[in-house]
Amino acid sequence: TFSARGPAPIPDILKPDVTAPGVNILAGFSPDSAYSTPGENFAYLSGTSMSTPHVAGVAALLREARPEWSPAALRSALMTTARQDVAASAGLADANPFDFGAGHIQPNLALNPGLVYDVSDDEYDAFACGIASPAVSAERCDELVEAGFSLASADLNQPSISLSRLISSRTLTRRVTNVDDEAGAYTAAISAPPGIDITVSPTTISLGPGESASYNIDITYLSGPLDLWRFGSLTWSSTTHDVYSPIAVRPTSITAPQE
Repeated sequence: TFSARGPAPIPDILKPDVTAPGVNILAGFSPDSAYSTPGENFAYLSGTSMSTPHVAGVAALLREARPEWSPAALRSALMTTARQDVAASAGLADANPFDFGAGHIQPNLALNPGLVYDVSDDEYDAFACGIASPAVSAERCDELVEAGFSLASADLNQPSISLSRLISSRTLTRRVTNVDDEAGAYTAAISAPPGIDITVSPTTISLGPGESASYNIDITYLSGPLDLWRFGSLTWSSTTHDVYSPIAVRPTSITAPQE
């Protein structure tokens, strides 16, 4: 109940990314610590707020096994292989992506996710320009725009897809890279949010080891109440992998420049 929840403070960025074991985690401590009782040789305590160190530790193990992967690829592997059978904090209903992001991590599956969503330095700089970060100069931002990079947060090549202001329709682009040792053919399966039409083009992609491909996601408002978040998913499936992406969309009747 005390875990952080979405939406993120930056529009069109879905947070959290994942969830992990965080409550009632048993950990041993030294008999010489302040918590020990005289005569004890071993003991354990129950702790909380452990999701972050669990994810960091898993990422470190993945990095050891896949030293060529970038931090974005590591995060992508954890997200796209997560499971979504997570209950809300009250235990009365299923949770949604604002509770768990892409889902609960499955470290062993993340070792071989099939496809990853990587992010280049240029793409990170373009994102920083879009949120007016002082870390990137105006001259650098002009260079990126001239080179064709989008500054929109929604266009950052993340495994998740989020739109906080959908007026009528919007097209986003994502890029996936095959990190498997073998070629793979993937087909898109969509679970659209209620009242939202989602079309992926192309619907099938075939990639050899190390190859990348881009696809478009057309998101269109059809019906239903405005200014309420709706959730769905997109999964690229092959004979050996399921590459999952959460979708969060909020249709609205009014748009305004982002601060």
